Amino acid sequence: MQKMSLNTVIDVDTLPFSGPQICKIDCDETERAALATRFGFAAVAELSARLKVKRAGPGHWNVTGRLQAEVTQLCGVTGEPVPESVDFTIEERYGRASEEGTDIDVTLDGFEPLVDGAIDLGEIVAQSLAISVNPWPRSVDAPHSFEAGESEKEHPFAGLAALKSPD
Repeated sequence: MQKMSLNTVIDVDTLPFSGPQICKIDCDETERAALATRFGFAAVAELSARLKVKRAGPGHWNVTGRLQAEVTQLCGVTGEPVPESVDFTIEERYGRASEEGTDIDVTLDGFEPLVDGAIDLGEIVAQSLAISVNPWPRSVDAPHSFEAGESEKEHPFAGLAALKSPD
C-alpha cells in the first residue's frame, strides 16, 4: 500500500496494467486545516482515505475506496459547533480522450476526463469530503422556529397609518 498526501496526482501510464494500485491518504494537520478553510468547516480533526486505482478498460480507470473523517461545522442557527463522523464510499471513473482535441461528454453514466494524463487523488478526497458532510448542520439545542428582532416589529408605513383618519 502506497502512502500519499492530498497533493498526490497519479500518471495513469505508471499504473500496473493488471491489478489495482492501492493507496492510503492520511492527512496531516496542515492539510486538514487547509480543507477546513476551503470548505468553511470549523475543523477537520481526522481525515483518511483508502483508494484503489484500477484499469477498467482501454483508456479508462476506476477509483474506488472509502473516506473516513471527523468534521466540525457550525450550526446555522445557534453558531454552536456540530461534530460529525463521515464514512463515505468513493466510486469514480476516469477516461482518456481517443484523440487530442476531442471533446469529452461528461454525464452521470460517463466518466471524468483525465487532466494531463493523470488522476488527482487528493482532489477526489477533498471533493468527496465536501459532498459527504451534512449541508445544514444543526445543534441539538437549536430552536425549530424563531423570529429575529423584536416581537412587535413596526412596518415602514406605520407612521402613515397613524395619520389616516378613522372615518
